[in-house]
Amino acid sequence: MRIPAGPALYLAALALCLLACSTRTRDVFQTLPASQTAVAASTPGTGLPGPAPAGRPFRAGVATVDITPPVGVPLGGFGEPARRQASPLTQLLGGLFCFDLDPSDYVVFLKPSTGLHDPITARALVLDDGVERFVLVTTDLVATSGMAFDALHRAIAHLVPREHLWLSASHTHSGPGAIADKKLWQVAAMDCFDQRVFDALALRLEAAVVQAFQALEPARIGFGRTLEYGATRNRRGQQGVFDPQMGLIRVDRADGSPMALVVNFAIHGINLWSDNLDYSADNMGYMRLDIERRLPGCTALFLNGAEGDVNPTGGKGFAAAETTGLRLAQTALDEYPRIATTDRLAMRGTRLEKRFSGASIQTGCRQPGIMDFCSWVPLGLAPGGTLQLDESWVAHLMPFHAMRLNDVVLASVPGEPITDLGFEIKNDGLGLGYGQVMVVSLTNEHCGYIVTPAEWDRGGYEQIATVFGRNQGVDFRAMARRAMEAVR
Repeated sequence: MRIPAGPALYLAALALCLLACSTRTRDVFQTLPASQTAVAASTPGTGLPGPAPAGRPFRAGVATVDITPPVGVPLGGFGEPARRQASPLTQLLGGLFCFDLDPSDYVVFLKPSTGLHDPITARALVLDDGVERFVLVTTDLVATSGMAFDALHRAIAHLVPREHLWLSASHTHSGPGAIADKKLWQVAAMDCFDQRVFDALALRLEAAVVQAFQALEPARIGFGRTLEYGATRNRRGQQGVFDPQMGLIRVDRADGSPMALVVNFAIHGINLWSDNLDYSADNMGYMRLDIERRLPGCTALFLNGAEGDVNPTGGKGFAAAETTGLRLAQTALDEYPRIATTDRLAMRGTRLEKRFSGASIQTGCRQPGIMDFCSWVPLGLAPGGTLQLDESWVAHLMPFHAMRLNDVVLASVPGEPITDLGFEIKNDGLGLGYGQVMVVSLTNEHCGYIVTPAEWDRGGYEQIATVFGRNQGVDFRAMARRAMEAVR
């Protein structure tokens, strides 16, 4: 059965967001299967196939900018009833048409945020060797978008080429909504697009980059990794299937004092659940705060990994978020002194694009793996079948970036890959000769989830939200490999 976009599609997206919020698994201490240990604890190499470009002395700069919007802007990340206004009429008119009964505020069908627990920030790190530049911008957002990436690049195109700009989201579910231009994400978890909120965000992202360039000074860089087993768990019933590897990039000033520490780790930002209506960076924010407290002068940046099927342990609420964040900070700081640095840096970056087609979503009442939403959907409407998603609903053009820093490669994924896909990309990079591979999710665009064919066949929420079909994970892996090959 095929159902065209329109009211039925809105209800399907509503079902998807409800299912996302219902995904809960038990908290258990996880261990990594032996088959995956080689990737998680592999020893960094020193050589790459073919001649490596000579490293050059470089400068680095870092900046943090507060991007918290006004209280009253909806939070982005959850779409279950705790975050929605109660009126069925508001849900239908707002969700279908973005019809706003009160244009003076920032919400259409989600509830407004009610306060500020901790600031929402953007952090920019610039690396400049006099020939190449790399700009990394991390944000306390649930996801990024091509629209946000394009707006930022237009503003700073004179400073950095498109392929050397990365805009990444931490995946906190307590950052601002109202900034998604695609209808699926608006309906599922973000509320309708508000130009005022987006424009303010774009200006502050630009400010973060400009300030980082203004702070450039001679620097040193080093790379490390360690293992953290107790902070995460697999939420798809795959006990022990998560990536415990934490990747680290240490940037020091020329005198050896700390400038920046980049932490790459796979975890959902959902210690704070849908009942929270205050702005917060969640567990990642607590991690950064503790690192910065214990390393004066250092700015901590967080890059998420293959977190699509990985939740934090430790329960819900601010105390749980703090516990998780402090644990991550301790793991990073334990490894920090062991990271050797150099004043030479070889950089090479690329951006590849692929246009996907056939985006769709499956939905219906009481389908296996789908929450029964028929009991509360307005008018009892609950379509079943294949719902086609055009580019007004979800982006079809997907970017894949790779950045080589000495013998380490960062590979971006424009969405939420599951653990197994992250391991596959890491193994591909190691097979290409890189000493270390960091998979960076939620970067430069957002397509939803990305599962492997085996996990597609198992079904569940993450499979339903893999909108380009059973082989999407295969295609994304191939594109990530091509990008890594291009920067060898």
